[in-house]
Amino acid sequence: RLPNAEEKPTAMTLWVEATVSRLQDELMKKMPITSEVVAAETETDEVLKQIRQMIEGHKSWPEVRRGDRFAPYVKEKDRLSVHEGCVLFEHRVVIPEELQGKLIELLHENHYGVSRMKSYARSCMWFPGMNAKIEQHAKSCERCAASGRDPTRVPLKPWQVPTEVWERIHIDFCGPTANRMWLIVVD
Repeated sequence: RLPNAEEKPTAMTLWVEATVSRLQDELMKKMPITSEVVAAETETDEVLKQIRQMIEGHKSWPEVRRGDRFAPYVKEKDRLSVHEGCVLFEHRVVIPEELQGKLIELLHENHYGVSRMKSYARSCMWFPGMNAKIEQHAKSCERCAASGRDPTRVPLKPWQVPTEVWERIHIDFCGPTANRMWLIVVD
């Protein structure tokens, strides 16, 4: 059920939220690049420092032209925020230029190939030109190129044949057809 804004959180809810927050803080301290490092680099990065000031309202957003270094940020300004000195793009951390190479190298450690590197990167971080930089880095690696051309094949595993009627069913909705939704059940 959705939370009700008028309901006060229970003691259990508060405890769970505090525990999750504490665990996230502990995990972040074990990460190869912590939020403190990102915040410090954001402060030294000329572009991100100004972007942070714009988000916080200390500076106004500039009018930009194509190719301007602020253009990617101004385009997404409604999706940017600041948390503990780090600039966020929605739920992802905006990586300062100084750390981009190191993080791409960390993504590359297991040689998963371009698609998996980009997928993981998109789940937790963002910076202008991220996809192109990841592609460029992976193209220079022979193992990644091989991984991309010939992905690991997983053998098909067929379902076990059921021994009784209705032992395994498949259910899905179909429609709308003729302004109706149909529940399809297959035994």
